[in-house]
Amino acid sequence: MRLPLPPGVALADHDAVDVGAGRPHLTPCTRGGVLAIVKRLPRRLVDEPQAVVALEREGNVIAALDGRGAPRLLDRGRDGYGPYLVVEVARGRPLAALGRAEALAAAVGVVDALAAVHEARDARGPLAIVHGDPSPANVIVAESGSARWIDFGLAGLRDAPLERSGRARGTLRLLAPEVARGEAATAASDVFAAALSIVEALLGRPARAATTAAAAIVLAAEEPIPLALVREAAPEPLASALASALAEAPERRPSAAELARLARAAGPP
Repeated sequence: MRLPLPPGVALADHDAVDVGAGRPHLTPCTRGGVLAIVKRLPRRLVDEPQAVVALEREGNVIAALDGRGAPRLLDRGRDGYGPYLVVEVARGRPLAALGRAEALAAAVGVVDALAAVHEARDARGPLAIVHGDPSPANVIVAESGSARWIDFGLAGLRDAPLERSGRARGTLRLLAPEVARGEAATAASDVFAAALSIVEALLGRPARAATTAAAAIVLAAEEPIPLALVREAAPEPLASALASALAEAPERRPSAAELARLARAAGPP
C-alpha cells in the first residue's frame, strides 16, 4: 500500500516510473508538471533518528547539487507520515540495463556526471559531495548519452562529511578496498566504484563473484581487480583509463574529472 502524497503533488501513472516491487515508500508523482518521486522512509524506520538524519542529509545533498550530475530536489517536508523528499525523475535507463555497445557509448557521460557531483561548488567553496554508493543501478543514462546519478542515501557533503564506520557500506561487490575495510567513502572510492560499474556493464556480469556478503567484503578488501578482466571488458585506451581508476591505493586513482578526460581522449570504440 502506497503512503499518502504530500501537498502540491499529484499521483502519476505507475507505469511512467519503475520504482520496483515492494517499495511503498517510493511513489511516482508529478509536481508542477514535472515527473517526480516522493521518497519517504519505510514505516519501520520513521521513528529511527539515524534514518531520519540520513534522509535529511540526502535531501541536503540533492538540493546542493541543484541538478549538477543528479536530479533536482523539487520539495521536502514532514507530515503525519514522517519526512519526505520530492525528487525529479532522471529520464533514461540505468547503466545496468544497457547492452555492451550502449554501455561503451555511455562511459564518458557516466564519469562526467560523477565529476559534476564531485566538483559542485557554492558561494562558500567546494561542496565536497561523495556519493557513497556508485553502482550500475544508481546512474541513469539518457538517450543523448548524458547521465545523472541517483540514490544519495549514503552520501556525504562538506557540512555533513562521512566518517569511518568500521563496517562496509554500499554495494558490496563494487566497494573500493579501503571502504571494504571500514574506512569512510571518499571521492576516490566513488571513482573506483564508478569505474567498476562500467566494467560490469561492459562485461554483462559482476566483476567480482561472491556467494555471501562476508565473502564479497573479503574479496573487495583483499583481491585487486585483474587487469586482464578490465581488458576483456573494454578496448584500449579506455581499458587503461579504467584500470587506473581501479588502483588499490586511493591516492593513485585519477579524480572523476581526470577519468572523464581520459575516457573522452580514448575516443569512440
